[in-house]
Amino acid sequence: MGLNLGDIKEIVCRLRSWHLTSFGRVYVRNRQANCKPKVEFSLMSYNVLSQDLLNGHSSLYHSCSDRALQWPQRGELIKRELLENIPDVICLQEMHNSHYEDVYLPYLQDMGYTGIYKKRTGDKLDGCAMFIKNSAFSLESSVAVDFNRQDLARFLDRDNVALIAVLNPITTQDNVEWQLVVVTTHLLFNPKRGDIRLAQLRLLFAELHRITSTMKKNVHIIFCGDMNAEPYSPMYRFIRDGKLELYGLRTGDIAGIPGFIGKGRLFQSDDIRLNGINLNSIHESTNNNKVVQPCEASPSRTSKVSHNFNFRSVYPNNDFSGNKFVSTFHEEAASLVDYIFYSCSPQFKLIGYKKLLTCNQMAEIGYLPNEYLGSDHLSLFAKFVINENEPNK
Repeated sequence: MGLNLGDIKEIVCRLRSWHLTSFGRVYVRNRQANCKPKVEFSLMSYNVLSQDLLNGHSSLYHSCSDRALQWPQRGELIKRELLENIPDVICLQEMHNSHYEDVYLPYLQDMGYTGIYKKRTGDKLDGCAMFIKNSAFSLESSVAVDFNRQDLARFLDRDNVALIAVLNPITTQDNVEWQLVVVTTHLLFNPKRGDIRLAQLRLLFAELHRITSTMKKNVHIIFCGDMNAEPYSPMYRFIRDGKLELYGLRTGDIAGIPGFIGKGRLFQSDDIRLNGINLNSIHESTNNNKVVQPCEASPSRTSKVSHNFNFRSVYPNNDFSGNKFVSTFHEEAASLVDYIFYSCSPQFKLIGYKKLLTCNQMAEIGYLPNEYLGSDHLSLFAKFVINENEPNK
């Protein structure tokens, strides 16, 4: 017999407690005595499971109750979770376009948020949404990124998208010299097509570099979403380490998904070539602003790709006993695929985060969604502080 709503709520609230980082413990203890100008803010990233995708993959949810799978029941649970946490920035993936317009946008506007949205291209009905709390940040600009870009590479033909937002802090401080750039995406799932997933990511980093390289103020970056890649996978290492050697890797290796590692074909030069984007994930242009094709103009035998962002993951991949954390839990997956990365620096620090659950802990609750949690993913929630007066070390 499954758990009732009260049991599930008790387990989730107990296990998803607040965790302070070592910096966060010192910071919170000394917060009152610390008079330096600073800005604290919170961010949530959440794959909310689009209803059309749920209906189209019903085999994943046979063990879930009919009520837990219904809309608008799931929508009310997701709204409740947003209301309980009230993040300053909300990044949602798999947001159905009609639910954005009819449900979440008016609801969150009434709560004091500004919303932006990018639907996936083609006939897809879901996309990425971002909501910014007006009392915390103002939205200076935003860019929607399409990953269906066969002008860059013939194999870049999938309908995934991303959002990039440039935010200005709302603060009483004079002459604020920094901006926050928030990026959210939902990358391709297909475990066999690591070539496409990696190219999507490099295109996104090229766009991010294009935007941030011209900004006159100091830039702090958060990159979050559903990466459809396991911890320690080549994809994860590329984001975290800023480089990846592709020699000897197969297309099934990139996401690190069990059952696909060692599968697919070996990476070839054509899998790495993106017209107008170099191996450092930067748009290349000549002085007359015409895009050149660096791989064709300067053939290279290297199989290493890189990016210039110093990202650190908010969440650990395992608990202290080595049990792996998961962010999605249904009949075909118990995986950590959702992440929040931030551009760690002496000025930009992580205070803490709401804990994820291990696979064994999730087994206590059962498959998602349920009567308390409205998606087959867990939300990620973190708090940060930016203090531009901290010296570089």
